[in-house]
Amino acid sequence: MNSVLLSIKNVKKKYGVKEALKGVSLDIHKGEIFGLLGVNGAGKTTLSSIIATLHPATEGDIEFEGRSIYKNLASYRLDLGFCPQRPNLNPQLTLEQNLRLSGEYYQLS
Repeated sequence: MNSVLLSIKNVKKKYGVKEALKGVSLDIHKGEIFGLLGVNGAGKTTLSSIIATLHPATEGDIEFEGRSIYKNLASYRLDLGFCPQRPNLNPQLTLEQNLRLSGEYYQLS
């Protein structure tokens, strides 16, 4: 069996009193092709955003190759690729400011 690449452990997310995620746990193994499917409002985007470190989980942990992603976010982000469902440009910023902001996320100069 392939080793675990990403381990999601009892991840919960609340927005006020609304529970968007109620304790998601799963393992994704190296070499595995994984799809996240569900009805609208099931929490797919919320979970994806937490895995991509765009939003924090309310509870739980995510491990990448056996180590919590929260112990070294910068290193984890360098190994991560994320394509959001909508363009993530901030319309209040110029194009250059948007690019700089995205670059800072990945610690680019």
